[in-house]
Amino acid sequence: MVRGKERRYLGHNPAGAAMIVAPAWADDDGDRGEAEGSLKEVHETLANPMLLLVALHVGGVVLASFRHRENLAHAMVTGDKRAPGPGDIA
Repeated sequence: MVRGKERRYLGHNPAGAAMIVAPAWADDDGDRGEAEGSLKEVHETLANPMLLLVALHVGGVVLASFRHRENLAHAMVTGDKRAPGPGDIA
């Protein structure tokens, strides 16, 4: 990406794929029988990193949209992206 030659992914790129599994990981509060106080502590501990991941994700969508000249937010809603080109990763 620093060289300006990153490949275009037709699906999720590796960073986007990590964002898909991050909420599932952050929601894992362990044993449901734990005391309410410890569950609240786990929730509070994971909330701020999740907000950071959301901000990074939005920034990545904006950057990738700009770099690849396509509206990824629109593609997320409609499911439509332009056809693959040479060098794109399916």
